Amino acid sequence: MDEVDYRLLELLYEDGRAKLVRLAEHLGLTHASVKERISKLISRGILRIQGNVNLQKLGVRTALVLLEIDDPANLERAVEEFSECTKVLMVGLTSGEYNLFILLGGVDIAEFRDYIENVVRRRFRARKIYVSFGEIAKPAFYPALLGKSTNCPFSECRARREEACLGVQPWSYSE
Repeated sequence: MDEVDYRLLELLYEDGRAKLVRLAEHLGLTHASVKERISKLISRGILRIQGNVNLQKLGVRTALVLLEIDDPANLERAVEEFSECTKVLMVGLTSGEYNLFILLGGVDIAEFRDYIENVVRRRFRARKIYVSFGEIAKPAFYPALLGKSTNCPFSECRARREEACLGVQPWSYSE
């Protein structure tokens, strides 16, 4: 990656639907070379063009859940399974007091409580759990799968059992 690639990524961050001609003008390149650069960034796994949503405008709230899972096999399984759940916006490994975090999307504390107690606590036997509720401030637009989950691994989840899981789908729209 060179400076032009970084500038291209910055322009696409500002407007992922920008026309090649406009990007070329900003970068001092031809639209063909911009297209080639974008194709290379995509093929190298650096860039992915996708539709992102403003979760705040949709009424989606978040819960940051920090977990301490002692068993390395349980930790690995947790990462894999949380990655399949549409309620999980982000999953990652950490160091320090906790070794895993998940960022959940939902509409209210009752939904989060049910998920944390019935999925997180029981399934992965977390030794410690820390939860903080809030909303995503930045980025305003976030890659989130809205809609029914077709491959949720969590039979413990009430929403899945009742066939009502809509991922992070909100129940109301707020202007």
